[in-house]
Amino acid sequence: MKSSWLLPALLAALTPAFAAGNDSLQTDARARLDYIRRVAPALAQGGRLVNVSAALQENGSTVLELVCEQPEMDGRALVQWSGALLREGQVQIPARLLAQLTLGLDGKQDATIYFNTADGDYRHARTLGCYLGLLQSGLQTAGDVAAQRMALTQLLHETAKQAGVADVNAASDETRAGARWVQARLKASLQDDSPVTTRLSALAPAESEADAAALAAFRQGLSQGGAVR
Repeated sequence: MKSSWLLPALLAALTPAFAAGNDSLQTDARARLDYIRRVAPALAQGGRLVNVSAALQENGSTVLELVCEQPEMDGRALVQWSGALLREGQVQIPARLLAQLTLGLDGKQDATIYFNTADGDYRHARTLGCYLGLLQSGLQTAGDVAAQRMALTQLLHETAKQAGVADVNAASDETRAGARWVQARLKASLQDDSPVTTRLSALAPAESEADAAALAAFRQGLSQGGAVR
């Protein structure tokens, strides 16, 4: 019975902190990650998926920044969570997180500028790479190659919607950051028949547009996330 009210109580307590502004995002995210750590053992048996989804519902991209500081410690829970959801076609929250890591928490940042932000360790690029690596590991549990490709296609279509593009084949307003990214990177990944890993990594800016240091951080994160099982 305790678990039925624990998560709502936790999230209710965090709401004022989240609403207070950027200064509280890290504190809020650490509390959410602590909760995910507590329920992580049940994920291996397919339990607590709803709880983890709820914990990532708000401020999830900041939680992922923390996860990707030590993916070898905290990444397994995200692999199990994302893998279970992708197998069932429940792609909304994983897609929302991918859009936020690409376009910022408000979904309005230019993807290339956001990726290239030099904030000490190129945190945006590293976290995007790490999350894509975790998704890659999660997708490997979705079944055979065809099933993995289908799950990724569902994820990418939903990510386009989260970025504000309902139909990737329709004309879109490229004055909007989300539409520019979808047309420049995501659409090509959707149409690609390459392995899942290649399609995921192609969501980052083209090498000609990416800072070398940001690209190195992205690749490091991708490798670290992809190594988690």
